[in-house]
Amino acid sequence: MRHRLTLVLLCASLGFAAPSQAANVPRLNQAWESLLGAQLIFLYYGVGTLGDLYKNKIYTSPQVIRYLGMLEPTLRQEQLFLSQIKPLGAAKNREMFRRIRAVVDFLVQEASTLRRFVNEGKEEDWSQFVTYRRAAVEDIQYVLTHQAVRSSRSFRGGSKAAYRHLGHYLGVDLVFGYFFVGLVADGYFRLLLPADQTRQHLGLTARLLNNNIQQLARAKHSIPKEDRARVLSIAQGMATLAETAKALDTFAASRQRDALKKYWLLRKRTWSYVRILSDG
Repeated sequence: MRHRLTLVLLCASLGFAAPSQAANVPRLNQAWESLLGAQLIFLYYGVGTLGDLYKNKIYTSPQVIRYLGMLEPTLRQEQLFLSQIKPLGAAKNREMFRRIRAVVDFLVQEASTLRRFVNEGKEEDWSQFVTYRRAAVEDIQYVLTHQAVRSSRSFRGGSKAAYRHLGHYLGVDLVFGYFFVGLVADGYFRLLLPADQTRQHLGLTARLLNNNIQQLARAKHSIPKEDRARVLSIAQGMATLAETAKALDTFAASRQRDALKKYWLLRKRTWSYVRILSDG
């Protein structure tokens, strides 16, 4: 499944049909910016948790290298894509996106350093990994509290850019959210993550996904009719993943076997949505 997940990531970006004449560009921008924000958080926690699972001898070297083979090309692709996004207007908009690019830059270095630590086993590489991890979260916190976060902004390229950006980020959160929930589950079941930390991760995941679903619903009428079914399928996948996170959260809180059974059932169902992204 890990190899298939890599393929899904390579195929996740979606192209749209001819832009809708009635496009509400601000809503399209809000939708893809929401997806971008969630992706940053999933990537940050994903790379960090992957390192923790290896450091604590829960994941083996081959497992981590396979996951890094998925993450590193995606991060480099994201560096390139973000460099092409040009916010207009106030300087605060450009500053916020500069810090977003900095987050991805640190994550690239974090993943590269983790690979070196796995291959060579030098403690100085682990220390450097932790340093990059802290630097990334500082920039994430800066972005999340930035004055520009809650304001609407425009971008060079207008509606064409809005569709291109939305197509790029659609589906990626579903894939990375699926990946991250799996890491959290492994950390919890192998006694690395305590119940309270597990529940914090899962609660955050569900909130991010539900917010993205709401943003896509608001932008629905600006999406070409022939593409709406694909967007709906991705939104349904995100909703299923949010329920998956909720089921594991319930198990971590209560240890009820029914909740655990529901988690595994929903995780399998979520994979059916993730797999669709590689099939077309």
